[in-house]
Amino acid sequence: MDHIKLFFDDLDAMELLGDAEKGRLFTALLVYGKSGEAPQLSGNERFLFPMMRARIDREKAAEQEISKKRREAGKRGIQAKQAKQANAKFAKQNEQLPDLLSVADFAKTTPSPSYPPFSSPPIPPSSLSPVLSPPPKEKPPKGGKKKGPTFEQVLEVAKLRGCPDLAKPFFDYYAAADWRDSEGKPVFNWQQKFVMWQMREEKQQKPKQTDKKPWSYDPGDGGDRSL
Repeated sequence: MDHIKLFFDDLDAMELLGDAEKGRLFTALLVYGKSGEAPQLSGNERFLFPMMRARIDREKAAEQEISKKRREAGKRGIQAKQAKQANAKFAKQNEQLPDLLSVADFAKTTPSPSYPPFSSPPIPPSSLSPVLSPPPKEKPPKGGKKKGPTFEQVLEVAKLRGCPDLAKPFFDYYAAADWRDSEGKPVFNWQQKFVMWQMREEKQQKPKQTDKKPWSYDPGDGGDRSL
């Protein structure tokens, strides 16, 4: 695999990343796409890397499947060509043989054997099984497919990411919005939205650092300490 794909939706996922984190994320994706080795990441980019790495794996598997089908199609083409050449050679050999009776001519010259008429006994109505009609097909939901995931699916992803307490607020928020974002666009990749939700919550809960030193009282210096 000599390339990786990036999508415009990735810009939304990287909205909360700094420039350094974006640079480390792109470098990690390129290294993984070329060598298959996953580098160690320590910043917020570590939340987005597993999702993008899985996408690279799927694209690589799809390319391998296409290459496999092309090889098989090439083999079938060679076999068909060889069979055509063999048939042409066989037809040329038949032209050199004397004329023989065809199947139709042989049937005309050979009388067919006669057999006595055969009649099967009637089948009693009691032994006949009723004809069952096939069950009605279940109609697909309107719109082709379900808009959003179930709560159990969201909870499973939240447990894997170590934050099961975020599953309910995330599900309630987007379910109430009919699985549309703040701009009214449909949410197609809800796993990516959940990663952004987790990053935003961790950033809000992180305590702010301060440069002020705590005041202390030392009785040895007379207790005179100005603030």
